[in-house]
Amino acid sequence: MKKIIVLILCLTICFTNFIGCNTKKEETTNNENILDVYLLFGQSNAVGYTLFQGCDDEYILGYDNIKIYQDGEQSQYNKGNVNKWLKVKAGLGQTSNKCGIEIGFSKVLTSEYENSECRIIRYGWGGKTLYNDFAPPSILKVNDFETRGQYYRNAIETAKRALKTINDEGKTPNVRAILWMQGEHDATVKEYAEAYADNLTALINDLRSEFKNAPFLIGQIALNSPNNSRYVDVVVSAQNQVAENVKDTYLIDTSDLMLDIEKDSWHWQFPEMLELGVRFGEYVKQVIL
Repeated sequence: MKKIIVLILCLTICFTNFIGCNTKKEETTNNENILDVYLLFGQSNAVGYTLFQGCDDEYILGYDNIKIYQDGEQSQYNKGNVNKWLKVKAGLGQTSNKCGIEIGFSKVLTSEYENSECRIIRYGWGGKTLYNDFAPPSILKVNDFETRGQYYRNAIETAKRALKTINDEGKTPNVRAILWMQGEHDATVKEYAEAYADNLTALINDLRSEFKNAPFLIGQIALNSPNNSRYVDVVVSAQNQVAENVKDTYLIDTSDLMLDIEKDSWHWQFPEMLELGVRFGEYVKQVIL
């Protein structure tokens, strides 16, 4: 059975394991020195390319108990919002008038951390492939390191730098999950798309070697972009395959979240991006916490 984000299924899972779910929450929230951390990596829909004009005040004001530390493409276009902890709110995306998954994700989780807080660490860059840019070290040959995997290494460096700041606060970071929103650019090249399942499996294994076997959540790429439709089915099939075959790996289904291709053929509009973040958050809330 596919591991997809279906709320009824999540609620059933959590209900049938009710004692286990409560135990996990008590372990993380009762110790004030432990901070739950979520890692968010990927390309532009992870960076946050979604315009948010006219959205509710809730998202403009943000969430005081959820903070984000980020680097990546923001370092070029949103320089005031990198390499420091900020409360999650609209405007922390690629530019100061954009946002991403972090909004819906925080909307769901803010009540879960009502008497505490959690942190998000983000590294993303638009238009980057898993095949080359985020290539994990286990698939690289010695002579590949100069041309492949630099954005993977940047992501690890950003995460470790942010985790150190938590240690410097006298707290212990606890990586609860890794969120991955990427694949659109691999879907433009047949070779990249056909290698996606193996490369994503390697990525998960390598990231887990760094971050203690954390659960891994894959955001399914949009199905209707004309720019990536040539091999999008191959990448989506690979994402499903990996979610089915790799332990503690889950697919966040986006098959009903359509891009408005007249406005942007690569990135979701605000209602769809908000919903995507909510789905990531609901999965964490119902299954991981």
